[in-house]
Amino acid sequence: MIINAWRIVKPRRVKTAFTGDGAKETGGRWNHQGTAVVYTAESLPLAMREAKINGNLQERVVCLLDIPSELVVPVPYLPLDWKQEVRDYDWSRTSVETQKIGDNWIRQCSSVAMRVPSVKSYWDDAPEFNYLLNPSYPDFLQKITIYPFLSPELFLPPDLLKEILVTTDVCRAPSKVALLNERCVAFYIQALAVSE
Repeated sequence: MIINAWRIVKPRRVKTAFTGDGAKETGGRWNHQGTAVVYTAESLPLAMREAKINGNLQERVVCLLDIPSELVVPVPYLPLDWKQEVRDYDWSRTSVETQKIGDNWIRQCSSVAMRVPSVKSYWDDAPEFNYLLNPSYPDFLQKITIYPFLSPELFLPPDLLKEILVTTDVCRAPSKVALLNERCVAFYIQALAVSE
C-alpha cells in the first residue's frame, strides 16, 4: 500500500526540502536541534495547519509524496505531555521526551518514515497524522516517490482552496478532510500530467 504525504516549503527551500536541514537547525517537536528530520503531513489541509498558513499560499510551493507503507513505523509510545503548547517555534519548551523518541528513531535508522499524531488535529477520536522522514536512511530518496513542487495556484481550483482554508480554521468532520485531500491529490496529479 502507498501512503500519500504533503510537504509545503518556500520556493527558495525546494533544493533542501528533503535534507532535514531546517529541522536540524531549529529543532522540532520530534527532534532536538542538531538532528536532521523531514516533517510531512498526511493531508494538504493538515500540512497547511502545520505550516501556519492562513490563506497565504502565494509564497509557498507544495509537493506530494508516495511512501510505501512497509517503510513506515508507528511512534512507539506517546508521553503524557506530547501535545505541550509551543509558541513562536521555541522548541526548548516542547516535550523533551518526544524529541528523544524522534532522535532515537533517526539514530536507529530502522525505517524511512515514522507516523506520529499531529498536535494540530481537531479530533481525539480520529487523529490526523504527520510522517517524519529519515534523511539518514540508506538510499532514502530512492525509497519514496517525490513529485515535483508546484505552486498551489497551478492545481487547486479557487473553490477548493477556499474550502481547504475554511477547513483549516473551522472544525470539520474527519471524512470531510479525507475527501478534500483526495480531491487535492487528483488535481495535483492532473496538473503534473498537463505540465509534462
